[in-house]
Amino acid sequence: MRGELLADRYRLATPLGSGGMGQVWRARDEVLGRAVAVKVVSRPADETTRERLVCEARAAARLSHPGIVAVFDVDETTDGRLFLVMELVEGRSLAQILREAGPLSPERVAAVGAQAAHALAAAHACGVIHRDIKPANLLIGHDGTVKVADFGIAVLAGGNSTALTTTGDVVGTASYTAPERAMGQRGTASCDLYALGCVLYEASAGRPPFRADNAVELLFQHVYRQPESLRRIRPDVPPSLERVVHALLAKAPAERPADATSTAALLSAPPDDDITSTWPTPAATGTSPPPGPTPQRWQLQTALGVLAAAVFAVTFAVAWADSSIEPTGQASRASSPAPDTSTSAKPAAPSPSSRAPSPSSTPAVVAASTTPAAAPTPPPPSRRVSPSALVAALTRRIRTQVSTMDPKLAREVQHRTAQLTGKLGEGKASIAADRVHELSRRLTEARSQGRWAGDARTEQLLRRLSRCLPTRH
Repeated sequence: MRGELLADRYRLATPLGSGGMGQVWRARDEVLGRAVAVKVVSRPADETTRERLVCEARAAARLSHPGIVAVFDVDETTDGRLFLVMELVEGRSLAQILREAGPLSPERVAAVGAQAAHALAAAHACGVIHRDIKPANLLIGHDGTVKVADFGIAVLAGGNSTALTTTGDVVGTASYTAPERAMGQRGTASCDLYALGCVLYEASAGRPPFRADNAVELLFQHVYRQPESLRRIRPDVPPSLERVVHALLAKAPAERPADATSTAALLSAPPDDDITSTWPTPAATGTSPPPGPTPQRWQLQTALGVLAAAVFAVTFAVAWADSSIEPTGQASRASSPAPDTSTSAKPAAPSPSSRAPSPSSTPAVVAASTTPAAAPTPPPPSRRVSPSALVAALTRRIRTQVSTMDPKLAREVQHRTAQLTGKLGEGKASIAADRVHELSRRLTEARSQGRWAGDARTEQLLRRLSRCLPTRH
């Protein structure tokens, strides 16, 4: 295929990576005279493959953001092979960096996570959920810029699922699948945040939060196990970063950061900032029930049945490895730079006892055989709570109040809270103070109109924010 001219325009030059469905090539756009990346399906496309590639092109076409790989074209060769033309990223995937240089420094983990979260925020704002966030799909340029790639199994939020998946299917790579997706529930933006948490855990620890010999057991762990404390594996990880990563890995979507914008703000905060001081401390490794009542034996068996059925969809999604394409031995997406000097030493391999038992193990046995995490030392009472920590607490509190608001108010309040988080993250404290005042006024009006039941904790957090943020004169 080297030297082949596709659609009388794209000249294939160097293979960058390959997977179960095809290859990615460095190519030249002969019309515009620029370098591009071309994803070529290795065999004539069936209807499912065709729809998936077109879906990726359409999803990416909705997005215009410096942190998202741009898609320029989708076409078909004379012999029926589909190809996708994309922006060429001069750098390596996070998967390749981790494989070649080991875990990243905590500072770089936070920087990569914040950039990825900003890109996801842009996608989510356009109604696009990625559904396959993993190290292979985060491309890092030579200048450190992170770009999210491969929207091949993306879905439009709030719309009907694409015909390529059916109710109960699990798509995405199993190591990064949110518990609710593993249980066959609909994918949401929060699923992308959970996957990002898995990626940041792996970038810090050198391994994903859960490991298993097969996809069914892996999905079981996502639903019922707690990951090992990150700082137990990497003591040099700041407590604030550990809290954010474990918050992203919460089993219940409502317990994760409110949205990708909030996540970016949390990851962008200085390590010694107490922005995450109100997040729960990571639990000891062991079993954890999914959201809702503690599962009974029959519920566990039912869940395993769902997981077993879902593994076929997972296997297909993993095989759709345009989203899991790995670099060849000769080239990556571009020439590889020198090993990352910001990485720290690889952590010691965890002891065999730290591996989660198989799904057949009972929760009681697992919990009893696990050494609980040491209780954290609480911050001194006199320590001042930062505005960022208060906003994070307010965001989580408002999520618990959505069901007590009328739908229109709920959307408005969540939007205003996201704006508040963004302005504070940009360092625009005075504008953030205005947003607090506006939000407080709207909630007061809504309560008087019967559109919200009211909540003392929410009002208290708003008052505290008003006191600690500067006002314009």
